[in-house]
Parts: sequence; structure tokens; C-alpha cells
Amino acid sequence: MIEGILTIDHADEAAGVPRALGYLVPRQNAKIRARLHPTAIAGVWAWQTAFALLAAYPSAALVGAAYGNDPRGDAPLGASGALALLDFLRTNVHGVGAAAAGTALVTIAAVLAGLLPLAALMTTMAHATHGGHRIGASRAIGGAVGSGRALAGLLVSVGGAEALAVGAAVVLGGVAESSAHAWLGEAHAQMLAVAIGAVALVPACAIGVVHDLARAAVVRLQLGTLAAWIAGYRSFRAAPIDLAWSWGWRALASLAPVGVVALLADRLSWRGGWALLALALLHQAVVLIRVALRSSWLAKALRTVDLS
Repeated sequence: MIEGILTIDHADEAAGVPRALGYLVPRQNAKIRARLHPTAIAGVWAWQTAFALLAAYPSAALVGAAYGNDPRGDAPLGASGALALLDFLRTNVHGVGAAAAGTALVTIAAVLAGLLPLAALMTTMAHATHGGHRIGASRAIGGAVGSGRALAGLLVSVGGAEALAVGAAVVLGGVAESSAHAWLGEAHAQMLAVAIGAVALVPACAIGVVHDLARAAVVRLQLGTLAAWIAGYRSFRAAPIDLAWSWGWRALASLAPVGVVALLADRLSWRGGWALLALALLHQAVVLIRVALRSSWLAKALRTVDLS
């Protein structure tokens, strides 16, 4: 089935029709909109929620074993002064380490496995059937699997590039602080280091934008890893301000619900009953909003590489 999805219809391409992926054809550029695919967005949210539960289970099981018989539940861990929390960490240091290791492994697995639902979402937005209808889950997953190798190559390469960019920012900040310490004083030198480090992180953000454009090139244009990087860079170079704004306002907007729920969490945390349920629902609402905003940006990336 996957081979059929990835087969190029050369007859259509020769006739001037955008190349087709078997029974999938590129959707019209103007119709690549995230809001048209709420089910696919919900699927990505469900995938992330499932992995979040897996990551949280070791810690939850450890706390349950320690406070399972307490009539107050785990509420003492949130008491003022954090004495109970510190005592819990001290007496269960090995269990905490094992739980942290388990969470780290699940997180790494989630990053790698997350390529599949992400690619399926982008495939759903970027392609349609020959009749112009939305594709189903099986076709979206088949197209995502076909793009998996190139997307994995992008993920590995962007990890190295981001590490270099962040490392350069840290080094520049440290050099600035040590150089200015004598004539600015410790406090002002640290502020200067933070400012320079923040400016130096701009390339890391640009790399992230180009990475998403390269992902879009893989899904939309069926390019390999290197060709996708080149296409992503060219798309970014053609309209850097527009793309930076499109990515930036969505990134900032995704932080707003986090801040709101963080304020409410102070009042609802460490309580049971309806307060705990409300807090859980608020957390999931934040995740869903962030997934929707991320999907909106990826739709923009798909439209952009299509026109470049």
C-alpha cells in the first residue's frame, strides 16, 4: 500500500498537473489550512497525551506507594516549606532516580515516535484524493511512513545544529561576562551576558524555522533530507521577516494559556475531587491549543514551500 502511495504519476506531471502520490494528489495551496482538519489535530493531541501519561506513570507510582495509605493523599508534598517533599526525595532517592530515568527514556521515544503523527497531520493538510476529498487516517499514515526516513534525518541534523547554536550563545555570554566584570561589576556583567546570550540564540530560532520548512518540503514535495534542507533555506531566505513573524506570533500565543493555567494551578493544585479534575482538563486544554497553533504554523510552512 505504501509503495502505491509514493508512486509518482508521471502522466499527470507531464500534463502540467502537480505530481501525485499514487491515489494522493497535492491539495490546492489556498486550501492548506489547519482549521479544516480538526480530527487530525485531535489525533496528534491524543498521541502526545498518551506519551505524557507514560512519562508520568513512574513518578505517580512512586508517590502512590509512599502516600497511598495517607488519608490526605499526596497533599503533604505541596505543603509550605516543602519539608515533606524534601523528606520524600531523601528517603526515596533511588526510586526517584529510576523514575527520572524512565521518564527520560519515554521522552526520547516520544520525540522519535512523534514524527509519525506529525507527518500524518502534514500529509492530511497537504494532500487530497483524486476527487479532491480529504484523505483518511490509513492513507495519511501511509504517506507519513514514506516520509519517515527523510524526517528522521532532518531531526538528527537539526539537533546537532541547535546544539552548536546554543553552545555558541553560552560561550559568547560567558566571554562577555568575564570581560565586563572588572569595569561593570558582577551584577551588570551578568545582565550583559544574558542579553548577549539571548541575541545569540536568534540563529537557533532561525534554524528551527528552516527545519519546519524542510519538513514541509519533505511532505509536500517528497524531497530527501539534503534537498529538503536546501528548499527550506531558500524558502526562508525569500521571506525571512514574514516567516519569522508567522512563527513568532504563534509561539508567543502558545505561551499565553500556559501562563493563565499556571496562575490557576496555584489555587487548584494539591487538592482532590473536582479541583483535581478541573486542573487536569485545563492542562489538556493548553496542550490542545498548542497543538492547534503548531498545526497552523505547519500549514503556513506547507503553503510557503509550495510557492518557493
